[in-house]
Amino acid sequence: MLLFGVVQIVLSQIPEFRNIQWLSILATAMSFTYSSIRLGLGLAKVRGDGYVKGSIGGISTSSAADKVWLVSQALGLGGIAFANPYPLILIEIQDTLRSPPPENQTMKKASTIAIIVTTLFYLSCGGFGYAAFGDDSPGNFLMGFEFFEPHWLVDFANACVVLHLVGGYQIFS
Repeated sequence: MLLFGVVQIVLSQIPEFRNIQWLSILATAMSFTYSSIRLGLGLAKVRGDGYVKGSIGGISTSSAADKVWLVSQALGLGGIAFANPYPLILIEIQDTLRSPPPENQTMKKASTIAIIVTTLFYLSCGGFGYAAFGDDSPGNFLMGFEFFEPHWLVDFANACVVLHLVGGYQIFS
């Protein structure tokens, strides 16, 4: 964590840091890389085990009210609703677009494509994670594979997460 802070301090000293396009591209590539690795590891674990550990019923609870409460927490209290920082930067992205065509048309098309792709991709990652680990799914999915082969692939995916977060600093600065 300390090293991450040092990297952020160094990056914040770069003039015109907000306009470093290669860092945004690198962060995006790292996001898709570690997510693809995560998806592949989940699929490989399910195929290797020969069965799906998760069930359509989800986590078992003592009552229906507990189940409703858990689902409500996931949907409304931030588990899903605030997982994506996209709305925070939407206006800034729209301000950088040139006309013609009008910015709102370009943003509508780009937003629709981006949200559909990310939703399908991350739902697949979550689905295969639940299929691989069931109710014992770890909070950090990659940590569930730290004792499995290949170790280098899990380490590479974790390095991609760090690079993605370093690039994410650009968005919030």
